[in-house]
Amino acid sequence: LQQDIVQDLIKREAETMKHKVATGTTISGSPMQPIKNSTVLMRGIRNHSMNTPPLNASGKLLNSIKATKKGVSLKTYGVYQNDGYTPKKIPVGLSKQAVKKSKSKRSVFFKKNTKNIKVPARQFINTEATYGISKELLGKFIKGIHEALKK
Repeated sequence: LQQDIVQDLIKREAETMKHKVATGTTISGSPMQPIKNSTVLMRGIRNHSMNTPPLNASGKLLNSIKATKKGVSLKTYGVYQNDGYTPKKIPVGLSKQAVKKSKSKRSVFFKKNTKNIKVPARQFINTEATYGISKELLGKFIKGIHEALKK
């Protein structure tokens, strides 16, 4: 019974995380901070949509979120995006090749992030403090305990 409930919790959390990334909402339900001009530049070079929410340009992060027996797995950069980080280098412009070959990743000029520009936290992963168990699952667990006590 306990394992079934844990697996239900993991599955629901994975679904919730996918929904948050797909819709661009945080764990509190508010919209994620919009993408900045540097991200618009990178999306343009990579031929990604400008209309998708933050964290969902290519769909790689969204598709990586999976429920496993031990918890939820996802691409490592999802954790960095969730917590926010300071990149070592930032994109600043296009080279002449980028204008001709917009798919080339090497066509972007990067410079050291001397101003310590931060990528904002876009929280879609619950923590112990923010996680809440649904009443439905809690009821199922209590019902299972009562049944076990009757035996």
